Amino acid sequence: MRCPDFRAAIVLFCWQGLFYVLAGAVSGFITPELLTEISIVGGILILSSGLSILGIRHFKTINLIRSAADSGCVYYA
Repeated sequence: MRCPDFRAAIVLFCWQGLFYVLAGAVSGFITPELLTEISIVGGILILSSGLSILGIRHFKTINLIRSAADSGCVYYA
């Protein structure tokens, strides 16, 4: 009898492996300055998610995700 979590482990391994491969593919393009910009945007997204979960203030966090891509575009422009 198989453990039902075995399939979930395979999916999780593939999902995280995808991020590992993508990180390796773009590592030559990411400078320390761009990494700082992306980290700032990520921190703001985590903060807004936390405040929404706690019910302190409602943010539409999914609408803010585009700002992560915009920070990279502005940096390279």
